[in-house]
Amino acid sequence: MPRISTHVARWGLLVTTLAMGMALLGTGISGYLGARETSLAVTRAAAADLVFAVRRDLRGAGSLDVDALKESLAELEDRGVKYIAILDGDERVVAAAGAQADPGTWQPAAQRDHGGPRVQLARSGPRARLVSPLAPGPGARRPRFLPPRFEAFRQRLHGLRLTVEFDAVTAQTIRRRALLTLVVSLAAAGLLALAAVVFWRQSRRAEAAAAQLERDRQLRALGEMSAVLGHELRNPLASLKGHAQLLLEKLGAGQPGRRGAEIIVREAVRLEGLAAQVLEFVRTGAVDRRDEDPAAVARSAAQTVGDARISLELAAAPPRFLLDRARMEEVLVNLLRNALAA
Repeated sequence: MPRISTHVARWGLLVTTLAMGMALLGTGISGYLGARETSLAVTRAAAADLVFAVRRDLRGAGSLDVDALKESLAELEDRGVKYIAILDGDERVVAAAGAQADPGTWQPAAQRDHGGPRVQLARSGPRARLVSPLAPGPGARRPRFLPPRFEAFRQRLHGLRLTVEFDAVTAQTIRRRALLTLVVSLAAAGLLALAAVVFWRQSRRAEAAAAQLERDRQLRALGEMSAVLGHELRNPLASLKGHAQLLLEKLGAGQPGRRGAEIIVREAVRLEGLAAQVLEFVRTGAVDRRDEDPAAVARSAAQTVGDARISLELAAAPPRFLLDRARMEEVLVNLLRNALAA
């Protein structure tokens, strides 16, 4: 159960962190899209106010020539107006004042109402443009009584379009802040995802280390139990073997019970060897690695076994090697004896 709980907690942490990152990313994207809509609304409101001011100036001047546009541009320059133009029905310039932006500057129309006002934003920079009918719309307020010359001027406005280019600094600030927020959200979501993966891997490593520690503890407990069992078996086996050997000496060849005594002695010897192997297996100690000559270790093991059938080929042996000489020599001796016995 603890292992299952750890597994569930690890995956739960990963999924929760990733979900938080996705939520943060979604919030950033939603905020950015909302800010774009807000900046467009602010731009449209500012553009409508500027168009109203230009219409008022032109009506006051009673003219649609360049001089009237220059006067209006001078009055509205402090509000960011850079260019004013009057277009006819074929989009030809009738009169203009100011510096017009490059035609490739503009993005596709952000909003258009079937020939009504159209707002365009620059691809870079704060510049914005509004194209609107020069005559007020059908729902626009107008004085109930107009002098004849104003009524004639009003009739001249029909069919003409007014273009106003200006710096929408407030809208650009809104967009930049929203973009910065989106970038921060992206970075935070990426960091959350990275942290989730790192913590998940670290928890897996910690779980593996805890499992390894548990296995080591179990092996130590098994070794201690095996050592106690080996020691407890050696004394009864020695006593059993001794009595069986005495019984074997008293029984002559061919007497009843001699074969059983031989079996008891043989099995006692085998069990003693097995107990010794168990004790040797559970023996612990630090490995004493030193710079030794492998050829010398092999010669010493062969001399310990002392069998003429053993031959050494040491031409390819490395000159020096780090090893525990006593343990390596014991291993070689056991290998040689087992090989000779086989």
